[in-house]
Amino acid sequence: MAQTSSAEVSELARIGDVDDFREQENERDVDDLAGMKEAEEPEDGNTNLNLLRPGDLVELPYLSSDREPVLAVYVRRIENQLQCYTMHGKWVHRRMQAIHFSIPKFMNPSMLDDLLPHLPSEPVTDEMLDKAQIMDLSVPREVGAKVVTKMVNFWRAAETVYRNNASVLDNAHGALAHPTDLRFGSLERIAMQLLRKKELSEVDYYAVRRALVRGGWGFGYDARDHSRTNVFQIRSKDVTEKIESVREWLREYQEELALRANDSNVDAADSEPRKKLRGAEILEAFLEKSRLLIVESRKSRHPTVPGAGCVGPSLVRIPITKTTKATRTIHSFQFSKTDQAIIRFLELWCVSSSFRHQPRLWGLGPLILRAVGLYPNEGLGLSTAFVFLQEIGVIVPHENRVAHDEHLLLPTSQHSKPLERLSSMVQVEAANPNAKYTDAMQELRHDWKDLDVYCIDSAGAAEVDDGFSLERIPGSLSEYWIHVHIANPTAFLERGDSATKLAAHMTETVYFPERVYPMLPRDMTRKHLGLAKDRPTLTFSARINDQGHVLEVKARSGFIRNVISLTPDELSRSLGLGSTASTDVEVIVGGKLPAYMTRKRDTPKLSPQQKSDLLTLHQLAGARSQLRQQAGGLFLEMNHPDVSVMESPNFPGLGWSHPSRSVARHIEGDPVICMRSQTYQGWFGTKESGTNMVKEFMLMCCEIGALWCRQRNIPILYRGTVQAPETMSADVYKREILDPSKDENGIPPLEVSRGYISTIGMVLLTTAPTAHRFVGVPQYSKVTSPLRRYGDMITHWQIEAALREEAETGTSLVGSDRADYLPFSKAEIDLVIHRLQSRERLITSVKRTARMHWIAQLFLRAHHYGEAALPETLQVLVYNTHGVTGDVFAFSTEYSTEMKMLSPKPHGLGEAMIGDIWEARIHHVDAYDRWVKLTPIRLVKREAYQEARAASG
Repeated sequence: MAQTSSAEVSELARIGDVDDFREQENERDVDDLAGMKEAEEPEDGNTNLNLLRPGDLVELPYLSSDREPVLAVYVRRIENQLQCYTMHGKWVHRRMQAIHFSIPKFMNPSMLDDLLPHLPSEPVTDEMLDKAQIMDLSVPREVGAKVVTKMVNFWRAAETVYRNNASVLDNAHGALAHPTDLRFGSLERIAMQLLRKKELSEVDYYAVRRALVRGGWGFGYDARDHSRTNVFQIRSKDVTEKIESVREWLREYQEELALRANDSNVDAADSEPRKKLRGAEILEAFLEKSRLLIVESRKSRHPTVPGAGCVGPSLVRIPITKTTKATRTIHSFQFSKTDQAIIRFLELWCVSSSFRHQPRLWGLGPLILRAVGLYPNEGLGLSTAFVFLQEIGVIVPHENRVAHDEHLLLPTSQHSKPLERLSSMVQVEAANPNAKYTDAMQELRHDWKDLDVYCIDSAGAAEVDDGFSLERIPGSLSEYWIHVHIANPTAFLERGDSATKLAAHMTETVYFPERVYPMLPRDMTRKHLGLAKDRPTLTFSARINDQGHVLEVKARSGFIRNVISLTPDELSRSLGLGSTASTDVEVIVGGKLPAYMTRKRDTPKLSPQQKSDLLTLHQLAGARSQLRQQAGGLFLEMNHPDVSVMESPNFPGLGWSHPSRSVARHIEGDPVICMRSQTYQGWFGTKESGTNMVKEFMLMCCEIGALWCRQRNIPILYRGTVQAPETMSADVYKREILDPSKDENGIPPLEVSRGYISTIGMVLLTTAPTAHRFVGVPQYSKVTSPLRRYGDMITHWQIEAALREEAETGTSLVGSDRADYLPFSKAEIDLVIHRLQSRERLITSVKRTARMHWIAQLFLRAHHYGEAALPETLQVLVYNTHGVTGDVFAFSTEYSTEMKMLSPKPHGLGEAMIGDIWEARIHHVDAYDRWVKLTPIRLVKREAYQEARAASG
């Protein structure tokens, strides 16, 4: 590799303008509640931790479309800012989410030592964040020369690879894209296919990456996790050609406007009539039709609130009755093929945000909105485009755009034709009344006979996949067997079946308030594979003592006969713990709830022995919880609202509402939205309830399932915590900071708790057992939900193969290193993990975002349109602050939901600190960005810990 001269380094490190690396506005929703969400197994921890180490090479993308990304070396973390030093000899502080690509161990961290005295040692101001600054001019340039030289040499080597393979790399999309279908590929596989080399270097990979990023819209990636996956979307030739056509039409439209302006300055008598450019004709025809549709829409809906990002509610109200839905559809104009292309362009811009990293395409959307001429009081950005598509009848007024995420790629999102075909085929197969299911574990099933199996789930649960039992040990008053019975679909499905192929894509069932997207077909799980009387199970058993210690574990296939179904509220009341179903707050917009939402169900009658068993189980669950806490387990649990959406008299949720691109479709009426929530009780779930029992036994099941596999050296999807670099040891943090900060009730301050979660690290999937500090167990693997998680299915397949092998050989596999009998090798599971981890994070995020969408819809209709009474002011708990925007992220104590509060400082009210309780007033609801926005009024309460910090300055 050629050396770079000092003169060249000087040129690269030249004095110049500040480089702006800020992300485009609204790049992503801020996910600051990681580790504070409700979950059956609340162990996900912080998924946004910085895993970079000093000396790693990172790529910093520019906002400007005419600037190449810049290489930089990661120097260190300063609080929540990442300090980097660029190949131009400038330092920059960034947020972790802005790093999309990195190369670990690029240089020895010692090479950075001479830089440190000349770089900021404190966080920079909001104005300086994400902007590269040149080092102090008094510092000799040679201080950074060796660091710059190494990066420049890498950059130039990548440029050489690019030039040597320019004909291939410049035509990468043509070589890789399918004519009509969406494809995916990792950077590694794409590079191997394009460069046709057996061994590739980091320089080769980076050269290919730059080619893909330069390649335009044909290649896309999910910025939320791209730094870990390096996976690219390869969009079809068909869709890229259509987008290019729209871009050309818009160019011709602009040219036509310029020509007309010129024509007006020329005497018409002296000039020949000029033919209008085709692109201008296409766009003007679309605009004319759109204006008529918008005028018609505004006759039937309340005026749109400026900045709301959503049309107003319908002026026509349709109550839900036994025979009527809350909405009805009215069709209007047909859309031509060219109209449909423009509509698809706008959808990709504002619904699925597919142009996020393509500023040249991103900037064309406002041109269309400006040409419409009917949005004088609105910005011409994404939310206005979303309103426009609603008003011309393409998307429904209450559309949840989360479902259109092209990286989530739900089968109904219309991003992938092969996926749509696979989904349709699976649904047909599952609905076949003559479908046969062969039980691979039939000969090994244990009959649990009259043992009581308690299945705890909501009354309307779509799929039941777990239950638990207590077996008393004769002669012992301190030891018990606890059996956790799990639905067993993998005994009937093989990994190559169409249903399991779809499950592998889905990764898990996706729950939105308006619709459930099941991983396995409902017809299959409800009729054959869900947990119920006389159904097959895979049972995980633990012999434990009354202190909660596990003494022995078993796994076996079986049948359950005696199922007792209880709701969490019924379980709590049977334990004498009171009701968990009490709703402190209920807000409804859109009318009365249909009958199925208010119908009471008969409470099962429990015998004295069953009540005694449940009390014993409750006590054992409490012992298990204590053990986990002693092991350092900590997770913040919040009540979140139960949001229901309905339009039908017969079932909850909404019907399908695909974008209507062939004909304009306007909706009369609006769905009913109901939010039920409990008021804030505390971050640590101190209220005792039956749900704690369910959670503890599911966590125990995951622990003993992992232990059973660990004893046999079976590669499965273990989950464990990895400490983030540059953070204090979790043990030291707990001993020196967390424990001393606890109040008289043993509760630490919120900010200290969040800090502890960061020291615990990040939950990662691996084929080797690893301690899970967040849960507080030595090994862990999810095994309790094979009906709705593909990772659980893989582990079940592995365990079943081991059970069959032990039965056939008559020999235990404990301590064995054999793997020839397993359906999945370690290498195969490693490949699964690479995709599964990022997809699980995505699904966790979008489920929360979907709930926020409907909460925003509800507050929009209640606050701006008066459909429900709201209090004059709210009290909110601050859980984070955003240094760049100044926003304060808060949690409503009345509604137990997230909101965004303006910074109190400009209002003369001082700083907001994590853990504060503030009084605030709703001033606006942004339905597009899904936030209820508040104006601060006064500080109500501050934690003593923060008071002391404020007093000390």
